[in-house]
Amino acid sequence: MTLRECAEASDTLRALWRDFLNGRMASAVLLIGESGVGKRTFARLLAQALLCNGTDDAEKKPCGECRNCKRFLARTHPDALFPAPLPKEKTIKIDALREMIDTLSRHSLEGGRRVVLIENAEKMTPQAQNCLLKTLEDGAEDTWFLLTCDVESALLPTIRSRCRCVRVQPWEPGKIERALLKRGIPADRAKALSVYCEGSLGRALQMQEDASYWQARETVRRSFLSVKSAASLATASQILKDQKDSGDRLLDILEQDGIHSLMIYIN
Repeated sequence: MTLRECAEASDTLRALWRDFLNGRMASAVLLIGESGVGKRTFARLLAQALLCNGTDDAEKKPCGECRNCKRFLARTHPDALFPAPLPKEKTIKIDALREMIDTLSRHSLEGGRRVVLIENAEKMTPQAQNCLLKTLEDGAEDTWFLLTCDVESALLPTIRSRCRCVRVQPWEPGKIERALLKRGIPADRAKALSVYCEGSLGRALQMQEDASYWQARETVRRSFLSVKSAASLATASQILKDQKDSGDRLLDILEQDGIHSLMIYIN
């Protein structure tokens, strides 16, 4: 997916992309939204675009082919920083932020832009967030901070106030369906996924690859949704007898179908 295609997913991303094109993007941006709505993909592409030198046309950045793009994708670009949890840890600790700040205190290694990408910023401990705060307040020349967050309340208000907050809304079903069709997913499957993924393209792609999900949907169809008489109830009960471990998932799917049917009825 290109940066432009990703920006078309929502008005807020489109506005941010226009600011990038016009060279007036805020130095610190926080992308907020549910998991799977595309904020991390957009943040990565935007970070890559800020470093891309393969084209002078901002609308075509990132090119994906220049040396800077390739190093960014390999996470070897010296002016791209990615504070993250250490292996086997769940939080981003203060040491990762101190290391980042120490790097930023020195001149850019290549004399150009620097980008700090913090995915799942809510994983920063309070100490790490406070450490980051001073850097956001002071700013740094030709340095951009891009943060993504699933849970806004997990970030300190002071962090949020120092960033341009961009709230990324769930995708419309039609946009998801078109995106899935572009990936070669059959039309009937793309239509179903666009309805069941709850506005998350990432979730739709995961569901497409999850054979057990489609098996569970078939179980729901053959059991819950097939009950039309006392005789069919016995058959449904037999099908569900061996599905005890999948009970929560089956009920989630049944709820999805119920909501979808209700929306069709209302419309």
